[in-house]
Amino acid sequence: MKKAMLFLVVMLTGSTLCKAQTGIPDPLIFNDGTPVVTVEAWTDTRRAELFELFTSQMYGRSPEHGQEITWTLFDQQDSALDGLAVRQQFRILWNGTQEGPYTDVLLYLPAQVSGEIPLVVGLNFDGNHTVDEDPDIRLPEYYYRYTQKKPLVRGSDAGQWPIREILARGYGVATAWRSEVSADSRAHHLEGIRSVYPELAEGEENWATVAAWAWGLNRIADLLSLHPRVAGDRICLIGFSRLGKAALWAGATNAQIHATVSVCSGAGGAKLLHRNEGEKVQNLVGVGYWFCRNFSQYAHKDTELPFDAHMMMSLIAPRALYVASASEDLYADPPGEYAALQLTCPVYQLLGYPSRLPAEFPAADNPVGGGTRIGYHVRTGKHDITAQDWKYVLDFLDRLP
Repeated sequence: MKKAMLFLVVMLTGSTLCKAQTGIPDPLIFNDGTPVVTVEAWTDTRRAELFELFTSQMYGRSPEHGQEITWTLFDQQDSALDGLAVRQQFRILWNGTQEGPYTDVLLYLPAQVSGEIPLVVGLNFDGNHTVDEDPDIRLPEYYYRYTQKKPLVRGSDAGQWPIREILARGYGVATAWRSEVSADSRAHHLEGIRSVYPELAEGEENWATVAAWAWGLNRIADLLSLHPRVAGDRICLIGFSRLGKAALWAGATNAQIHATVSVCSGAGGAKLLHRNEGEKVQNLVGVGYWFCRNFSQYAHKDTELPFDAHMMMSLIAPRALYVASASEDLYADPPGEYAALQLTCPVYQLLGYPSRLPAEFPAADNPVGGGTRIGYHVRTGKHDITAQDWKYVLDFLDRLP
């Protein structure tokens, strides 16, 4: 145990911007204190230990599966966005009935690309109609109920979703409104998909909002993997801010996902909470519904946590993982996001994928990689996801085997 702890401290002190902390838990140490030294030990036992730890103490218990889910195509345009895209819109019925909760999914595929197309899937903040000015994107029915606001104008978030640039790179893109999966509202957070499984709202390990977004994102990816034009083995999940927290847990819990991308996800996402910088556990639990009730016991105890972001992201290994930060996003603690990513590298190495990130925190606008499966950049600017972030992410995806 002491040897493993020393290893973690040495890794952190290699970065001038990462505060070395004693007591950071090691993903390659079993609960009983013995080291994980073989692939089989990780795959057969340690990974399950960590999954149970995060499920019971942070995210809550999600449904085993969604057997009642059905989906229908309600829109197809073979020459959308001035001929650049094939647009399809689907409605997912979470309990299989028209009367139950639903989520509308917007899918764009590049019109001029033949064969199966790699796909990036992510939830959006303000409704599908905000990702592009396309007049045929269906408006969300319950926007005012969940937000107490009028729907934002079409294309108002297009800067975060550079659809045309993504299509030009040969990728498809799919998105759905977060609040049609699970409302980001204290008054309505038990609506949406969680209303189908009311028993999971009970107890201290209750299915919470971040995990519900992750579960919904995975079911959307699962359904789209069956699409005849989608390369089902080349699906990437992406999320920004709180939706980056969800994307990471989705990637950690779905072994079929090819790559997972977090942008400015901060605490409860890619940030190392043991640094005790920026957003902290008490801020997360103060929301009241993002994480399970058990997580509240760790408020004001960030440096005492028996788990942290690097252990959760290790559950994604050996699949691809990319973390992005922004230089002015101090609340998300970019050095802490990078430190956590550094600490996932030993798991990738154990699994046969040499991974080592530079010891020093990288310069802004200079993406770095740790082998073929891990990547990182810090963009100059504020808390956001921009066309520049997307460029770096797609460059990373292009390099994946």
